[in-house]
Amino acid sequence: PADLHETLAQQRKRFEARISRLQQQVLSLKEALQRRETSEPPRGGHMQAHSPLAQQLRTTLRESASPDERAAQLHRTATALAAENEALREALAGRDRELARERSERARLEEALAMAHSANGGANGAPGDTAAGGWSEGSARHRPQRGMA
Repeated sequence: PADLHETLAQQRKRFEARISRLQQQVLSLKEALQRRETSEPPRGGHMQAHSPLAQQLRTTLRESASPDERAAQLHRTATALAAENEALREALAGRDRELARERSERARLEEALAMAHSANGGANGAPGDTAAGGWSEGSARHRPQRGMA
């Protein structure tokens, strides 16, 4: 039971770290998506300088001889940006699904940890009420892990 408890505690720590990383990725993707949706190109038709499509558009606008060529290039660029935007939305949805799976796995591990804790009689300073994701005083988090002392 002690090894099981330690293994579950280590798994929980790894899953919590991964969930945290995924949450940060989701937030950064959402911020990028929001910036892309809310940003309007400044005067002169220039878009964000870091976008390869924006650079291509600026070059084409400078080099295009006729309004028809500029309009055609604008249409191609708008189509490419729409496709890129859709790909970002799909990636974000995938991250959201992955995050939901991770949360589900975390809940399952917390339940298994709570069951192991109750089967162990609550000794050894095991985590307390894991339903809220909390830790009791003297929990496993405060004890040195194998190889980390």
